[in-house]
Amino acid sequence: MLEKTFAFSNKKTNIALICYQVGLNITGIMFLTRGIVQTLGISVDSTTDAIISGFAGIGHVILGVSLIVFLVFLAKHIISQKKESGSNEENL
Repeated sequence: MLEKTFAFSNKKTNIALICYQVGLNITGIMFLTRGIVQTLGISVDSTTDAIISGFAGIGHVILGVSLIVFLVFLAKHIISQKKESGSNEENL
């Protein structure tokens, strides 16, 4: 919907969206892993527990950073569109 409304796709936004998908997949896989371990009552040592939590944290960081970067790119594009449309209206 955003693409249809604002037509903002370029190489930078595509990279941000790919990073978002990577972070989402890492986070989802770690949630699934954590859920399986806890549901089945598998005993894991503290190192394995920390590894699961660490990867989930990395996924969250990637998600957060890529979302912020994407929103900054979107805001810059919208601002530049408003400036262009404002200068086009003055020329008419």
